[in-house]
Order: sequence, then structure tokens, then C-alpha cells
Amino acid sequence: MPSPNYFKPSHPPTIANVPELTPYYYDNSIRMSPMERAFFTKIAKKDKSGMVGGSDEAQFFRLLMHATGAKKALEVGVFRGSTTAYLAQGVGDGGKVIGLDITKDYLDEVDAEEFWAEMGVADRIEIRVGNAVDGMRKIYEDENGSGTFDFIFIDANKDDYDAYYEWALKLVKPGTGLIAVDNTLFHGAVLDKNHEEGRAIDTLNKKIHADERVESSMLCISDGVSILRKK
Repeated sequence: MPSPNYFKPSHPPTIANVPELTPYYYDNSIRMSPMERAFFTKIAKKDKSGMVGGSDEAQFFRLLMHATGAKKALEVGVFRGSTTAYLAQGVGDGGKVIGLDITKDYLDEVDAEEFWAEMGVADRIEIRVGNAVDGMRKIYEDENGSGTFDFIFIDANKDDYDAYYEWALKLVKPGTGLIAVDNTLFHGAVLDKNHEEGRAIDTLNKKIHADERVESSMLCISDGVSILRKK
């Protein structure tokens, strides 16, 4: 059934209607340096490469951060570290990215820190290993992190998405800071009531849509990403 919020029912979203456009979309959108391309290429050869944030998404975040003058970012779920590099480019000289993940093993497998160094952003990145919810709580309670982050990217354990969201609202700067929530379409699993992770994301999507604390928009970039501004 068509959504009452979509006012062009005879024209479905273009990529969905013409999937053959996907290569054109990437060819005419993504602009990579040789080092960025080498990093993504190495990551793509490893297992679980489908879990990596899309190059279109990472590039979009960097653009948003440059446009808003972001200097402090938090990444909840680092994995291979490609998006981390783009966030570090986004904060610029003197900026900082804190990355939270349960392990550094995936970073080490692709020599992420060496790539960050070659890209000139290693000194802007701090990786903290441990439970991400605990890490966010520590930043808030022990490091006076309330309302200090310009950009927060959520892309970790889907069952904890609601907890990440609530902590992100405490940590992001009201008015100007942005929160990006990844995998909001989750390969279509948000429509599958029997898919545990899909249900968790669907529940958060509906919560965000109704949440008067934020202004938000869900975009059909990569696997779906919601961009939020705390009012």
C-alpha cells in the first residue's frame, strides 16, 4: 500500500524503480583519493565486508561535518575504520573522533591505523575498546561529555540501538549537533517481524519519527541512514 506521505505515487523513488542506475549513482557521486580507494579495496577483500559503512554514506557525513564546522565526533561501532577516517577528515585539524568498539581486531586485520596515518588523520582518532553503551555512559558521567559532540554516528549492535540513541541525545550539542543512525532500512529486514535485529531497528525508526525532541529525516543512502538534530 502506498504511503500517505509520498506524494508521487506514480513515480517510485528512482533507484528503487531503476536499479540499473546504481553504478551511475556511484560513478557520478563518489570522489576518492588513491589512499581512500586503497583502504576501501583492502576492506572489501576481507570477510563481513557487507557490514562496512558505504562510501556514499561516509562521503556524505564528511560533507555535513565540513558544512557545520564539526570539531568533535563520536563513532559508535568502528569495525574496519573506513567511516572513522572520513569522520576524522570531517573534524579537520585540531578536531577529535572518539571511536567505540568491542574489539580492535577488525581494525588490525586491515592495518587501519597505517591507512589513517597515510591519510593524515591518525592523530585525530582515539579508539576505545569495550561495550559501547558503557563507553557512552562514561563519556557522559565521567568526562563532562553532555552536549559536547558535533556529530555522532551510530552503527553497532542493533539490539542496543535504542540505548545508543538515548545516550547520543545526551551527548550531542542541542540545536547544531547531528546524529546519524545507520542501517535504518537494514536490507529490508525492518519489514520482517520475525527478524530480531530488523524489529529493533523498526522500533527505533518509529520512535524517532514520533520523537518531538528531534528534527529528523531518513535517507535512502547505502542501507538507509537517519539524520537527526536535537532541538
